[in-house]
This record gives sequence, structure tokens and C-alpha cells, in this order.
Amino acid sequence: MIIEDGSHIPDEQVSTFTNYAPLIGTRGIYITEDINSRSLSALCPRLAYIANANQMDFEIIDLRYVKGQYDDICMIAMKK
Repeated sequence: MIIEDGSHIPDEQVSTFTNYAPLIGTRGIYITEDINSRSLSALCPRLAYIANANQMDFEIIDLRYVKGQYDDICMIAMKK
């Protein structure tokens, strides 16, 4: 399992996922947290492409309702 809790910059989140997704083993999980709601529509297709290229299921979890934070969105990808 990898939990990416680094940069909140969308391009850097994509780069990190690109670099680490190939390292995830079968049934392994990769989580990106603190996705900015303003970049979500542009970021989702890029993250989905990386997940699919690495045989991973992909889900977005919107937790903004919990604390009202604009960046309380997570991406979870699991290797098939």
C-alpha cells in the first residue's frame, strides 16, 4: 500500500502516481489524498488513464462534506 500525502499540486500528484503505480503488486492499493476540487475534472481522466494502464481499478472518494475542506477528495486505485 502506498499513501501519497505529498504535494497538492495536480501535475505532481499525476507524476507521483505515474512513477509508483507500476510498483504496486497484485491486490495492492495506491491512495492519493488532498485532491483539489477545482482541478478534479481535469485530473480524473489523467489518473484513470494511469490506473487503467497499470491494470488498476480506480475510484474517487469525495469527503468534502465531512469538514467542508475544498481538497478533501481522495483517489484509490487497487491492482487487479
